[in-house]
Amino acid sequence: MNFLKKHLKKFLIAIGLLGVVYASTLIPVNQLTQPVGAIPCIEDTAKSVNEKISTCNLTAREQANFKGREIAKIGSIPKETHGKYQIEITDLKAIEEGVEMYVRAWDLDGTPIGLGVSKKAEKEHTRIFNPSILVDDPNGNIDKSHTDIRGVYFDYHQREDLRERLLMDVEDMVKGFGKKGSAVLGTVGRTTSIFYSDAGVGSTTSDAVIAYVDAAGITWASLIGQATGTGINSVSVSDGLFYFVAHGSTAERWIRLHRFGMTFSNLTTIGSDTVDSAALAVFGESETAGISTSTLNFYSFTPADNDTFTTADFDQGGTTAYSDTSLTHTTFTVGSYATSTLNATGIAAVNTAKSGSGIIGIMAKNSNYDAAGANPPWSVSVESGMFAYTADNGSNQPKLTVVHSAVAAAPAGGRTNRIQIYYESSIARRFI
Repeated sequence: MNFLKKHLKKFLIAIGLLGVVYASTLIPVNQLTQPVGAIPCIEDTAKSVNEKISTCNLTAREQANFKGREIAKIGSIPKETHGKYQIEITDLKAIEEGVEMYVRAWDLDGTPIGLGVSKKAEKEHTRIFNPSILVDDPNGNIDKSHTDIRGVYFDYHQREDLRERLLMDVEDMVKGFGKKGSAVLGTVGRTTSIFYSDAGVGSTTSDAVIAYVDAAGITWASLIGQATGTGINSVSVSDGLFYFVAHGSTAERWIRLHRFGMTFSNLTTIGSDTVDSAALAVFGESETAGISTSTLNFYSFTPADNDTFTTADFDQGGTTAYSDTSLTHTTFTVGSYATSTLNATGIAAVNTAKSGSGIIGIMAKNSNYDAAGANPPWSVSVESGMFAYTADNGSNQPKLTVVHSAVAAAPAGGRTNRIQIYYESSIARRFI
């Protein structure tokens, strides 16, 4: 036994594991080594990646695989400044329905950013499922201009830029889940996974506004108690995460209420890992703060069909918030992501999805009046809402980010010859 101890110590020193190690074994990932399939359309070199996705009649899975394959061609990105950080991406590979890579980041002054579980890993294994390939660009050739439900016109364009989009996603991950100066040099984290919904309907997942409208006006209690909506929009490029409008003349009557449903897939890829933290991020397009006290939060969502919502899903959102802090008209920022950290209820929903269908449903709605069942202050034609990009936008869509780590192995009862190694602080303690 002393011989085993002696040589185990030599082995640990040789591979540099007498420091803090946060992951030694990563979840096996099914790497995508073959093309999407024998689809001549996607081999047309005259078309951009986005054009192929739009015109080649690919399924949602084929689209995700195709985007992952094309992004993986970048290979790696040497350390460079991007926004508020310096970022390095290595070992970029295509996986089923996305990409995986390793990420390191530094503050602009060169201080390493701690990532992953406990925000202490110098390098984090990162995955993006159904990745985006578009970025906003006023001079871009992809026109996403539109007029929204309020009659507000938005003139904006996008361009295809796989490299920039990848860097933007990584920067958002570092901003939301990193910590300056906490990285333990030489350590590798477990996994941070980013999930996006599918555009449109009839795929695997979707997002949509489900609305109830009554031009004659009804009480607030009646409005929020409706079982079925009167309309749905699953293909808009932006919409209200919540939006409600008062009657133009009749006191305490309301004519419109929007709720926003989302589903995200591939959560089974988390496997048996422990979910350390998770967050939902939405990209603000605009807001209407007629009632400045109105707030936004996220709740369970159980549509009858995960990829094709109907008006019957209007009342399929819960009332127990997935975040302890609602977004306000101050923290919901137009032109950037607003992030809500999931609480124990939200994380429990992620765990349920990862061990079940792999799909999680989340509904955005007003928290302090709709979910709370409290009457908002009424005034003539007052309106209140927060509007964000949707999955159909193609750039800055809603995304669910999950940081997860391996479940610790339980001691083997009755065995005295089992070696278990625990890493704590900077000392490797050996129990035999």
